[in-house]
Amino acid sequence: MFTRKLRSPEAIKRRRKRMLAYAVLALVALVAFVSIASWLSRIKSLEITNVTVVGASVIDEKKLSEFTMRILEGNRFGFLSRKNIFLYPEKSLRLQVLTTFPRIKEVEIERDGLHVIELTIKERNPFALWCGDIVPVFDAPEIIEEPIATSSSRAGAASSTPATGNRQPVTREANLFGQCYLVDEEAYIFDRAPRTSETPFHRFYSAIAKGRVTGQQFASAAEFQTLHDFLQSIKQDGIETEALLLIDEEEMEIYMSEGPRVIIRRDGDFNEAQKNLQLIMNSGELQDKDLSQVEYVDLRFGNKVYFKEKATAN
Repeated sequence: MFTRKLRSPEAIKRRRKRMLAYAVLALVALVAFVSIASWLSRIKSLEITNVTVVGASVIDEKKLSEFTMRILEGNRFGFLSRKNIFLYPEKSLRLQVLTTFPRIKEVEIERDGLHVIELTIKERNPFALWCGDIVPVFDAPEIIEEPIATSSSRAGAASSTPATGNRQPVTREANLFGQCYLVDEEAYIFDRAPRTSETPFHRFYSAIAKGRVTGQQFASAAEFQTLHDFLQSIKQDGIETEALLLIDEEEMEIYMSEGPRVIIRRDGDFNEAQKNLQLIMNSGELQDKDLSQVEYVDLRFGNKVYFKEKATAN
C-alpha cells in the first residue's frame, strides 16, 4: 500500500525558492553565454573582410564578391556574426550562390587566412539554346505584319501561302527567335543568349514551369544528349534543322531549315528514324518534290513513313 509523504508549508516554500533560484541562475548563465559568444564572434581579428573569386570567365567577379559579402551580413541563430571566419554559413552560402548565379555549376568555399574566403567556381558552358515553347514559322519571303489571305478574295495576295492562324511567317532577319537562353549539356537553362539569327547551337523548344526561366531543366540530361546527338547525325546526312520542339511527353517535331517538319516519338528508335528520314528525303517519294510544299513527314510508325503536302488556296 502506497503512502503519500506529507510536507510542511515551510518546506514547500523553501523548495519553490530553490527552484526559482536555479531558474534565475540558469537564465543568467544563458544570457552570459550568449553575450560572450556573440562578442567573441565579432572579434575584428576573425572577421571576413574580403571575398576572392577563382575560375570566373564570364561571371563578374566583383558582382559575385559583393553578393557574398551581403549574404554574410547579419547573425546566425540571432546572435552569432555570420562574418566570423570560423562561423560563416558555408552550406547556405553555397546554395545561395548557385541559385542566384545559374551559370555557376560548382562552387567550393575555403578560408584563406583569417580575413578572406575564396570561392572557386566552375562555370557552365553553352551547349544549345532553349527559345520558349512556340516555334516560329520560317517560310515567308518577307516580314508580314497582317493576317495572311487564305482565299482568292484578295487579288494579288500570296494565295499559295498556307494559313498559319495567329503564327505569322517572318524572316530570320526579323529577330524571329525572340529571347533564347543558353543551355548546358544537361538541358539546364542558365543565362540569356545574345539576340542573333546566326548561332552554332541547336535550338530547342518546350514547355517549362512558370516563373524564372534560368535555373530550370527542360529535359533529362540523358534524353537531351540523345536528342542532340540525333540532330548532329541528321546534319551529317545533309539535313539542316532550325529547331526541335518537345510537344508533350510522347512526341516531338523537328523543323528543317528548308523543308517540312518531322514528327517523331520521343521514346522511339532514333537510329531507325534517321535511316527512314534519309531514305525518304534522298531516294523516296520526296526526292523530286518541292520540299517547301510539304507540310510534314511522320516517322512515328516505324518503317511506315507518311508525309502530307500543304494545301494550296484556290
